[in-house]
Amino acid sequence: MVWTSPYPPVEGGGTTLPGMVLERAAGAGDRPGLVDAPTGTVVGYRLLAERVQGLAAGLAARGFGPGDVLALWAPNLPQWAGVALGAMAAGGTVTGASPAATERELAAQLADAGASVLVTVPSLVPAARSAAAAAGVRDLVVLGRAEGATPILDLLAAGARAQPPDRALDPAAAVALLPYSSGTTGLPKGVELTHNAISR
Repeated sequence: MVWTSPYPPVEGGGTTLPGMVLERAAGAGDRPGLVDAPTGTVVGYRLLAERVQGLAAGLAARGFGPGDVLALWAPNLPQWAGVALGAMAAGGTVTGASPAATERELAAQLADAGASVLVTVPSLVPAARSAAAAAGVRDLVVLGRAEGATPILDLLAAGARAQPPDRALDPAAAVALLPYSSGTTGLPKGVELTHNAISR
């Protein structure tokens, strides 16, 4: 069932979320784009743009594109934004899973979202591998290094040898994010958020 507002629609920005970030990055140089407060790590716009484009190209080279879903099972890290924006720039959708989720909860979300790629951190790889196998996820990627998972640096290296994909997405129709929420009852359900919905 689709719910609509009784109010007139708000005009969208006419661009995708990664398109908006990359446009801003083009004129920002090395000014801070992301700041991780707990560690003090600063990621400049130039590096963020390079990571987004590199990951988009690396994912596209592995067959990831429109209609595909990338799941991120990791704590709040600066890399989270680059991976999410890279997947969106490749034309895909991103679903974030709580790092506190159990293996069973993760497998259910992966299956429901139809995720084809799962990105996680080294400490979660054993549970991620099991959940990915149960849900039919084809690629397991790790932010670092861990046995049985593709290092994120391998995707970036592949992306450096390829052209970033030129995806002509409709910002009003293409789903950028697929967060899961159960409200107060029932199993978590995916909420489809288009690029227009989050980039206004």
